[in-house]
Amino acid sequence: KSFRKADISGTVQELLEKLKGDKHGIFVDVGANVGMATFAAAVMGIKVLAFEPVFENLQRICEGIYFNRVGGLVEVFEAATSDRSGNITFHKVVLYTMMV
Repeated sequence: KSFRKADISGTVQELLEKLKGDKHGIFVDVGANVGMATFAAAVMGIKVLAFEPVFENLQRICEGIYFNRVGGLVEVFEAATSDRSGNITFHKVVLYTMMV
């Protein structure tokens, strides 16, 4: 399938092009956010493991999996990743702008 290059880094785009024909390749999207790199890889036929700890972002990824019809290629994990095991607490910062 053709895919218009998403707003992702040139490094990621180059990596996806290299993985495109590899039936055994796996793209690991750590801190997947709303899934732009995940979907770019999946619509190219690349298997994806997407890690994202923020619930609102996970909702967007799941919606994108459904709308892009790539459920067979994407596995989503509600988790942060690190080089050590343990738990972490995320705090959501909400910024308000006052109009004068």
